[in-house]
Amino acid sequence: MAAINKSTFQGLPVTDNGYTYYKGTVEVTLRGETRRVEALRFTDGAVSASGMFGRYRTSNRKWCARISSNANGAESAQFGRDDRSSRFNKIDALWFGQP
Repeated sequence: MAAINKSTFQGLPVTDNGYTYYKGTVEVTLRGETRRVEALRFTDGAVSASGMFGRYRTSNRKWCARISSNANGAESAQFGRDDRSSRFNKIDALWFGQP
């Protein structure tokens, strides 16, 4: 199941340096809980949602987190260091709220 429900995006267009994107909110579901969070939608259909935090299994430190869904629906989470370990799915380490 996808974390970002793209069909719930609501926002207004923003033009910056000649490039238009949409700024608004979208529904995100983490561990069975759904909340509306801040989001950006781009002209290619990609959506990026923020308003969450992530935490590694080996630490109590909380990091600001973002989930991105590309135009094809593939999702990835970003927080902390840039690691692409196949043993660790960052989306499973996200919670709602700020660090």
